[in-house]
Parts: sequence; structure tokens; C-alpha cells
Amino acid sequence: MRLSLTLLACLAILIVTLTSLSTSSQGNVDLEIEVKPLRSRIEGRIIPGDIVEVNVRVVVTPHTMDSVGLGYRVECISGSEHHKVVEGSLRVPLSGGLGSSRFNLEIQWCKQVSITITSPEGTSKTVILDIDPEVSIELPDYYRYKIETMKEGSTIILGVRIKSNVDGARGAIVIRDETLDLKLLEKPITLRSGVYMEEFYLRLPENPVRALVFKEYEMLHKIVVEYVGVDTYNGNNEDSFYVMIVSDNVWRIPWALAIVFGFIVTLVALVYIARIAFS
Repeated sequence: MRLSLTLLACLAILIVTLTSLSTSSQGNVDLEIEVKPLRSRIEGRIIPGDIVEVNVRVVVTPHTMDSVGLGYRVECISGSEHHKVVEGSLRVPLSGGLGSSRFNLEIQWCKQVSITITSPEGTSKTVILDIDPEVSIELPDYYRYKIETMKEGSTIILGVRIKSNVDGARGAIVIRDETLDLKLLEKPITLRSGVYMEEFYLRLPENPVRALVFKEYEMLHKIVVEYVGVDTYNGNNEDSFYVMIVSDNVWRIPWALAIVFGFIVTLVALVYIARIAFS
């Protein structure tokens, strides 16, 4: 019994010694994080879609190691919600106990970004980036790369993809016919964080009237969709598509045909007047 207690005591001492040696081999690690813009659309601002460079500087004492392994974790924060964006590891070479490493990070659609660096012995450092409010819109490829032919006055359901890191703010979607310089729709929306679709019922315009009588038989219209509201960068606030609009059956007289018809009527009238004048 006494021998068993002695063996257990020796084993405990051995475990403590090995743990102490393992900790001392890692040393004390001090961390410093610096974030700087690598690709930004507005100087001095950080918005979703920008690329930043995360620089990690390390000081290890005592100076007995030639490198140290670090882990990093990036989280997106929107209100009380946290979700992981990416995590990974870094191997930092050391010289005299000093070293640095870096990685690039694309900013996601959230209000804040948390970057945490952790060393093997438990030291951690966290920085939180405040992201400026940003909203962007885009149309699905179906609208942008295909020209539909539709009857004037018909109604379509237009889907708009919205990306936002803003919650609860009010904005508006404005749809206009750039060909006719005509506003077709203005619809208020309430923003929410994330990427989502909104649908709008849009009544297509009529083709313009020519000579107070005839309409264009068909006309290519450019329809522009624009977001208006809280935002930082306005270079992604609108998108557009084209639609070929055909006039109503009653007015399906091509403009060229109308000109020819008018010319014939005028010519007949002149011939008739000439005959009367010289008869």
C-alpha cells in the first residue's frame, strides 16, 4: 500500500514537471494586432467588401524559440448575434524573440468585425472593427442578360437582391424608365442585415405617341432600379435591365409605315389638286 502511494506521488511530480517544461518551452507570448486597409473604396472608411490586412506582432520571452504557432478567429457581429467568418492558424518565425505575420481579410456584411489571435499558452488579443453603414442592390442575372419582349402596360414581378449591414433604417427603391425619363415606382423599404430578396410589382410604361396619332410599334426601354437611403458608398446603389415593349394592338402601326402612309396620302392629294387646277 505504501509502495502504491509512493508511485502515485512520483507520477504526480513527473506530470507537474512535464507541464512546467512544456509551458517554459512556449515562453510568455505578448501579442499586438494592427489592421490597415488593403483595398478600400472610400479613404478612411471601412465598408463590406473592402479588403484589410491584419498584421500580428509577437514578443516571446525567454528568447529560446525560433517560431511560434498562433490561431486566429474572425467573427461577424450584428447586434447580439455573433457568427464565425473564418478561423485558421499562423506560424510566426522569431528572431531574438520578435516576429510578425499577416493575413488578408474581406469585410463581411455586418456592423462589427471581431478579430482574435490566440497563442498556445493561452494568451489572446482581440480587436473589434466598426463597419460603416452600407447598402447595395443588384438584379438577378435573368434580368440583366436577357431582353424580354412584353406588351405595354403589363405587370411584372421584379426581384431585387439587397445586401445590407443596417437594421431597422428606412430607405426606398426607385424604379424609372431612363429611355422615357419617367419614374415608374417608388417603394419604401425597411432595411435588415444580411443578403435577401425583395419583390416589386412593376407596371411597364406605354410607348410614346408620334404625331399625336401613332405609337412606336416596339421600343427598347432601359429600366433603372435605384436604392435611396442611409449609405456610405453610392457606387453600388443601382442596377438596370432592358425590355422590348410592344404597343397595344390598336396602335400597332410602325412609325416608318406611318410615314409612308402619310406620304402616299399627301401625294394623292397633290395629284388630285393638280388635276382640278389644270382641267
